[in-house]
Amino acid sequence: MYYVKAALCALLTLLVLSVLAGCPGPHKKGPAAQLEKGTAPPAAKPVETAPPVDPIARGKELFSTAAYSATGITCANCHAANTADLTGRIYIAHSALGMAPRGAWWISDDAQLKAMLGSSPTLADAALVCIAGPYMNYKLAVPPGDKDALAAYLNSIADPAAKDAKPFIVQTNYAMPPGGLTPNVENGKRVFESSCKYCHGAVLDLSTLKGAGGIWNPLQIMGKVRKAKGNWFNDHKGKIYGAAGEPASQRLARLFGMQPALAQGESGVEPPENITPAQGQGGEGVEDANPETLKFPKDGMPGFAPDLLTDQEVVDVAHYVMTL
Repeated sequence: MYYVKAALCALLTLLVLSVLAGCPGPHKKGPAAQLEKGTAPPAAKPVETAPPVDPIARGKELFSTAAYSATGITCANCHAANTADLTGRIYIAHSALGMAPRGAWWISDDAQLKAMLGSSPTLADAALVCIAGPYMNYKLAVPPGDKDALAAYLNSIADPAAKDAKPFIVQTNYAMPPGGLTPNVENGKRVFESSCKYCHGAVLDLSTLKGAGGIWNPLQIMGKVRKAKGNWFNDHKGKIYGAAGEPASQRLARLFGMQPALAQGESGVEPPENITPAQGQGGEGVEDANPETLKFPKDGMPGFAPDLLTDQEVVDVAHYVMTL
Protein backbone atom coordinates (compact mmCIF):
# COMPACT_ATOMS: atom_id res chain seq x y z
CA MET A 1 0.00 0.00 0.00
CA TYR A 2 2.83 2.30 0.86
CA TYR A 3 4.41 1.77 -2.54
CA VAL A 4 1.13 2.50 -4.35
CA LYS A 5 0.72 5.83 -2.56
CA ALA A 6 4.33 6.74 -3.28
CA ALA A 7 3.87 5.96 -6.96
CA LEU A 8 0.71 8.08 -7.18
CA CYS A 9 2.45 11.00 -5.46
CA ALA A 10 5.39 10.75 -7.88
CA LEU A 11 3.05 10.67 -10.89
CA LEU A 12 1.11 13.70 -9.61
CA THR A 13 4.38 15.59 -9.05
CA LEU A 14 5.49 14.87 -12.63
CA LEU A 15 2.19 16.13 -14.01
CA VAL A 16 2.43 19.38 -12.04
CA LEU A 17 6.02 19.92 -13.14
CA SER A 18 5.02 19.19 -16.75
CA VAL A 19 2.32 21.87 -16.70
CA LEU A 20 4.58 24.40 -15.03
CA ALA A 21 7.31 23.78 -17.62
CA GLY A 22 4.93 24.31 -20.54
CA CYS A 23 5.40 20.79 -21.82
CA PRO A 24 2.81 19.71 -24.38
CA GLY A 25 0.04 17.62 -23.06
CA PRO A 26 -2.76 15.80 -24.83
CA HIS A 27 -5.19 18.70 -24.38
CA LYS A 28 -2.80 21.68 -24.59
CA LYS A 29 -4.09 24.89 -26.25
CA GLY A 30 -2.77 28.43 -26.81
CA PRO A 31 0.43 29.90 -28.31
CA ALA A 32 2.68 27.02 -27.23
CA ALA A 33 0.50 24.47 -29.05
CA GLN A 34 0.39 26.66 -32.17
CA LEU A 35 4.18 27.00 -32.15
CA GLU A 36 4.46 23.22 -31.79
CA LYS A 37 2.45 22.85 -35.05
CA GLY A 38 4.65 25.43 -36.80
CA THR A 39 1.99 28.16 -37.02
CA ALA A 40 2.15 31.72 -35.68
CA PRO A 41 -0.68 33.26 -33.66
CA PRO A 42 -3.05 35.47 -35.77
CA ALA A 43 -1.91 39.08 -36.01
CA ALA A 44 -4.17 41.84 -34.69
CA LYS A 45 -6.34 43.37 -37.48
CA PRO A 46 -5.02 46.87 -38.30
CA VAL A 47 -7.37 49.83 -37.95
CA GLU A 48 -8.41 51.02 -41.43
CA THR A 49 -7.85 54.73 -42.13
CA ALA A 50 -8.80 56.78 -45.18
CA PRO A 51 -5.86 57.67 -47.45
CA PRO A 52 -4.77 61.31 -47.21
CA VAL A 53 -6.35 63.63 -49.79
CA ASP A 54 -3.92 65.18 -52.26
CA PRO A 55 -5.10 68.82 -52.44
CA ILE A 56 -3.66 69.36 -55.92
CA ALA A 57 -5.37 66.25 -57.30
CA ARG A 58 -8.62 67.27 -55.62
CA GLY A 59 -8.29 70.80 -57.01
CA LYS A 60 -7.75 69.45 -60.52
CA GLU A 61 -10.88 67.34 -60.15
CA LEU A 62 -12.91 70.39 -59.07
CA PHE A 63 -11.48 72.45 -61.95
CA SER A 64 -12.48 69.92 -64.62
CA THR A 65 -15.81 68.59 -63.29
CA ALA A 66 -19.18 70.11 -62.45
CA ALA A 67 -18.92 69.25 -58.74
CA TYR A 68 -19.90 72.81 -57.85
CA SER A 69 -21.93 73.86 -60.88
CA ALA A 70 -25.66 74.13 -61.43
CA THR A 71 -25.28 74.83 -65.16
CA GLY A 72 -22.98 72.01 -66.24
CA ILE A 73 -20.23 74.54 -66.97
CA THR A 74 -16.84 73.77 -65.44
CA CYS A 75 -13.75 75.93 -64.96
CA ALA A 76 -12.11 73.97 -67.78
CA ASN A 77 -14.85 74.99 -70.22
CA CYS A 78 -13.67 78.61 -70.10
CA HIS A 79 -10.06 78.53 -68.85
CA ALA A 80 -7.12 76.64 -70.38
CA ALA A 81 -5.09 74.70 -67.82
CA ASN A 82 -2.01 74.10 -69.97
CA THR A 83 -0.40 75.47 -73.11
CA ALA A 84 -1.42 72.42 -75.15
CA ASP A 85 -5.08 73.32 -74.59
CA LEU A 86 -4.45 76.66 -76.27
CA THR A 87 -3.35 75.06 -79.53
CA GLY A 88 -6.14 75.48 -82.06
CA ARG A 89 -8.70 76.57 -79.49
CA ILE A 90 -9.89 80.03 -78.49
CA TYR A 91 -11.16 80.11 -74.90
CA ILE A 92 -13.76 82.65 -73.87
CA ALA A 93 -11.83 83.49 -70.68
CA HIS A 94 -8.19 84.01 -69.82
CA SER A 95 -6.04 80.98 -69.06
CA ALA A 96 -5.77 79.39 -65.64
CA LEU A 97 -2.00 79.53 -66.05
CA GLY A 98 -1.97 83.27 -65.38
CA MET A 99 -4.37 83.35 -62.44
CA ALA A 100 -2.12 82.75 -59.44
CA PRO A 101 0.76 85.01 -60.57
CA ARG A 102 -1.52 88.07 -60.69
CA GLY A 103 -1.45 88.51 -56.93
CA ALA A 104 -4.71 90.51 -57.02
CA TRP A 105 -8.06 89.40 -58.35
CA TRP A 106 -11.26 91.00 -59.68
CA ILE A 107 -9.80 94.47 -60.04
CA SER A 108 -12.56 96.76 -61.24
CA ASP A 109 -10.97 100.21 -61.33
CA ASP A 110 -7.65 102.00 -61.73
CA ALA A 111 -7.29 102.63 -57.98
CA GLN A 112 -7.47 98.90 -57.25
CA LEU A 113 -5.04 98.21 -60.08
CA LYS A 114 -2.54 100.70 -58.68
CA ALA A 115 -2.90 99.33 -55.16
CA MET A 116 -2.76 95.72 -56.40
CA LEU A 117 -5.85 95.05 -54.28
CA GLY A 118 -8.97 93.64 -55.89
CA SER A 119 -12.42 92.83 -54.56
CA SER A 120 -11.39 89.19 -53.99
CA PRO A 121 -8.79 88.94 -51.21
CA THR A 122 -7.56 85.46 -52.24
CA LEU A 123 -7.33 83.34 -55.35
CA ALA A 124 -9.94 80.96 -53.92
CA ASP A 125 -12.37 83.84 -53.37
CA ALA A 126 -11.87 84.91 -56.98
CA ALA A 127 -12.77 81.40 -58.15
CA LEU A 128 -15.95 81.53 -56.08
CA VAL A 129 -17.08 84.55 -58.12
CA CYS A 130 -17.51 82.25 -61.12
CA ILE A 131 -18.89 79.37 -59.07
CA ALA A 132 -21.58 81.43 -57.33
CA GLY A 133 -22.12 83.81 -60.26
CA PRO A 134 -24.15 83.30 -63.41
CA TYR A 135 -21.61 81.06 -65.12
CA MET A 136 -21.82 78.10 -62.72
CA ASN A 137 -24.70 79.42 -60.61
CA TYR A 138 -23.90 77.26 -57.56
CA LYS A 139 -25.64 78.81 -54.56
CA LEU A 140 -24.50 76.49 -51.74
CA ALA A 141 -21.36 76.98 -49.66
CA VAL A 142 -18.14 75.37 -50.92
CA PRO A 143 -16.29 73.59 -48.06
CA PRO A 144 -13.06 75.34 -47.00
CA GLY A 145 -11.01 72.24 -47.84
CA ASP A 146 -12.18 72.28 -51.45
CA LYS A 147 -11.60 76.03 -51.74
CA ASP A 148 -8.01 75.48 -50.60
CA ALA A 149 -7.62 72.50 -52.95
CA LEU A 150 -8.72 74.55 -55.96
CA ALA A 151 -6.25 77.28 -55.03
CA ALA A 152 -3.50 74.66 -54.58
CA TYR A 153 -4.14 73.34 -58.09
CA LEU A 154 -4.13 76.80 -59.65
CA ASN A 155 -0.86 77.56 -57.87
CA SER A 156 0.60 74.26 -59.12
CA ILE A 157 0.04 75.20 -62.78
CA ALA A 158 0.95 78.88 -62.37
CA ASP A 159 3.07 80.35 -65.15
CA PRO A 160 4.41 83.87 -64.52
CA ALA A 161 5.21 84.09 -68.24
CA ALA A 162 1.56 83.68 -69.25
CA LYS A 163 0.37 86.64 -71.28
CA ASP A 164 -2.50 87.26 -68.86
CA ALA A 165 -0.54 86.85 -65.62
CA LYS A 166 -0.28 90.60 -64.99
CA PRO A 167 -3.21 92.19 -63.10
CA PHE A 168 -5.82 93.80 -65.32
CA ILE A 169 -9.15 95.52 -64.90
CA VAL A 170 -12.09 93.17 -65.33
CA GLN A 171 -14.42 94.48 -68.02
CA THR A 172 -18.08 93.57 -68.30
CA ASN A 173 -19.08 95.85 -71.16
CA TYR A 174 -16.74 95.65 -74.14
CA ALA A 175 -17.02 98.07 -77.04
CA MET A 176 -18.48 96.82 -80.29
CA PRO A 177 -16.21 96.51 -83.35
CA PRO A 178 -15.99 99.74 -85.36
CA GLY A 179 -17.90 100.04 -88.61
CA GLY A 180 -16.32 99.51 -92.00
CA LEU A 181 -14.73 96.10 -91.44
CA THR A 182 -15.29 93.72 -94.37
CA PRO A 183 -16.65 90.36 -93.13
CA ASN A 184 -14.65 87.22 -93.92
CA VAL A 185 -17.08 84.31 -93.54
CA GLU A 186 -14.39 81.66 -94.00
CA ASN A 187 -12.40 83.13 -91.14
CA GLY A 188 -15.64 83.33 -89.15
CA LYS A 189 -16.06 79.58 -89.61
CA ARG A 190 -12.56 79.05 -88.22
CA VAL A 191 -13.35 81.17 -85.18
CA PHE A 192 -16.68 79.38 -84.63
CA GLU A 193 -15.08 75.95 -84.80
CA SER A 194 -12.23 77.04 -82.52
CA SER A 195 -14.47 78.51 -79.84
CA CYS A 196 -18.27 78.67 -80.15
CA LYS A 197 -18.90 75.03 -81.01
CA TYR A 198 -17.40 73.84 -77.71
CA CYS A 199 -20.47 75.16 -75.90
CA HIS A 200 -23.11 75.53 -78.60
CA GLY A 201 -22.38 72.50 -80.73
CA ALA A 202 -21.36 72.37 -84.38
CA VAL A 203 -24.75 73.60 -85.60
CA LEU A 204 -26.09 76.69 -83.83
CA ASP A 205 -29.86 77.10 -83.99
CA LEU A 206 -30.61 80.82 -83.89
CA SER A 207 -34.05 80.02 -82.48
CA THR A 208 -32.32 79.15 -79.20
CA LEU A 209 -31.10 82.74 -78.95
CA LYS A 210 -33.40 85.61 -78.09
CA GLY A 211 -33.05 88.53 -80.43
CA ALA A 212 -34.59 91.98 -80.01
CA GLY A 213 -38.22 91.58 -81.06
CA GLY A 214 -37.43 88.21 -82.65
CA ILE A 215 -35.04 89.85 -85.12
CA TRP A 216 -31.54 88.54 -85.59
CA ASN A 217 -28.72 90.29 -87.38
CA PRO A 218 -24.93 90.17 -87.11
CA LEU A 219 -24.85 93.21 -84.82
CA GLN A 220 -26.85 91.41 -82.16
CA ILE A 221 -24.54 88.43 -82.40
CA MET A 222 -21.55 90.76 -82.08
CA GLY A 223 -23.13 92.15 -78.93
CA LYS A 224 -23.43 88.65 -77.49
CA VAL A 225 -19.84 87.80 -78.37
CA ARG A 226 -18.52 91.04 -76.84
CA LYS A 227 -21.12 91.07 -74.04
CA ALA A 228 -21.85 94.67 -74.91
CA LYS A 229 -24.68 95.87 -72.70
CA GLY A 230 -26.83 98.47 -74.46
CA ASN A 231 -23.91 99.13 -76.78
CA TRP A 232 -24.99 97.29 -79.89
CA PHE A 233 -24.11 99.98 -82.40
CA ASN A 234 -20.96 101.31 -80.79
CA ASP A 235 -22.37 104.69 -79.79
CA HIS A 236 -23.41 103.80 -76.20
CA LYS A 237 -27.02 104.72 -76.98
CA GLY A 238 -28.16 102.01 -79.36
CA LYS A 239 -29.23 104.56 -81.97
CA ILE A 240 -28.62 103.84 -85.65
CA TYR A 241 -27.38 107.03 -87.29
CA GLY A 242 -27.85 107.67 -90.99
CA ALA A 243 -29.27 109.95 -93.63
CA ALA A 244 -32.84 111.15 -93.18
CA GLY A 245 -35.29 108.60 -94.50
CA GLU A 246 -32.65 105.87 -94.92
CA PRO A 247 -34.06 102.48 -93.79
CA ALA A 248 -32.35 101.08 -90.72
CA SER A 249 -31.37 97.90 -92.56
CA GLN A 250 -29.53 99.95 -95.18
CA ARG A 251 -27.68 101.85 -92.47
CA LEU A 252 -26.58 98.57 -90.87
CA ALA A 253 -25.53 97.24 -94.26
CA ARG A 254 -23.55 100.39 -94.96
CA LEU A 255 -21.87 100.47 -91.56
CA PHE A 256 -21.00 96.79 -91.30
CA GLY A 257 -20.77 95.63 -94.89
CA MET A 258 -23.69 93.22 -94.61
CA GLN A 259 -26.49 92.46 -96.99
CA PRO A 260 -29.72 94.42 -96.32
CA ALA A 261 -31.60 91.10 -96.02
CA LEU A 262 -29.31 90.05 -93.18
CA ALA A 263 -29.63 93.44 -91.55
CA GLN A 264 -33.40 93.02 -91.60
CA GLY A 265 -33.23 89.60 -90.02
CA GLU A 266 -34.92 86.41 -91.20
CA SER A 267 -38.35 87.93 -90.66
CA GLY A 268 -37.60 90.71 -93.14
CA VAL A 269 -38.70 93.27 -90.55
CA GLU A 270 -36.77 96.48 -90.16
CA PRO A 271 -34.95 96.76 -86.83
CA PRO A 272 -36.20 99.55 -84.58
CA GLU A 273 -34.60 102.97 -84.80
CA ASN A 274 -33.58 102.71 -81.16
CA ILE A 275 -32.89 99.50 -79.27
CA THR A 276 -33.06 99.80 -75.51
CA PRO A 277 -30.54 97.90 -73.35
CA ALA A 278 -33.30 95.51 -72.25
CA GLN A 279 -34.15 94.70 -75.85
CA GLY A 280 -30.52 94.54 -76.83
CA GLN A 281 -29.80 92.02 -74.08
CA GLY A 282 -32.11 89.60 -75.83
CA GLY A 283 -34.47 88.81 -72.96
CA GLU A 284 -33.39 85.56 -71.39
CA GLY A 285 -29.83 85.62 -72.67
CA VAL A 286 -28.13 82.66 -74.34
CA GLU A 287 -29.25 79.07 -73.98
CA ASP A 288 -27.24 76.17 -75.27
CA ALA A 289 -28.37 74.42 -78.44
CA ASN A 290 -28.01 71.11 -76.60
CA PRO A 291 -29.89 71.49 -73.29
CA GLU A 292 -28.72 68.07 -72.13
CA THR A 293 -25.13 69.28 -71.86
CA LEU A 294 -24.92 72.96 -71.02
CA LYS A 295 -27.44 75.53 -69.89
CA PHE A 296 -26.61 79.16 -69.29
CA PRO A 297 -28.86 81.21 -67.04
CA LYS A 298 -29.76 84.78 -67.92
CA ASP A 299 -26.71 86.64 -69.23
CA GLY A 300 -24.60 83.62 -68.30
CA MET A 301 -22.46 83.68 -71.43
CA PRO A 302 -19.22 85.55 -70.78
CA GLY A 303 -17.83 87.90 -73.41
CA PHE A 304 -14.71 87.62 -75.54
CA ALA A 305 -12.33 90.40 -74.54
CA PRO A 306 -10.47 92.19 -77.38
CA ASP A 307 -7.27 90.30 -76.54
CA LEU A 308 -9.12 86.98 -77.00
CA LEU A 309 -11.01 87.84 -80.20
CA THR A 310 -10.07 90.79 -82.37
CA ASP A 311 -12.70 93.15 -83.75
CA GLN A 312 -12.26 91.56 -87.19
CA GLU A 313 -12.81 88.08 -85.76
CA VAL A 314 -15.98 89.23 -83.99
CA VAL A 315 -17.34 90.63 -87.27
CA ASP A 316 -16.34 87.47 -89.13
CA VAL A 317 -17.91 84.99 -86.71
CA ALA A 318 -21.14 87.02 -86.47
CA HIS A 319 -21.59 86.84 -90.25
CA TYR A 320 -20.71 83.15 -90.31
CA VAL A 321 -23.35 82.38 -87.66
CA MET A 322 -25.96 83.96 -89.93
CA THR A 323 -25.22 81.24 -92.50
CA LEU A 324 -25.96 78.35 -90.14
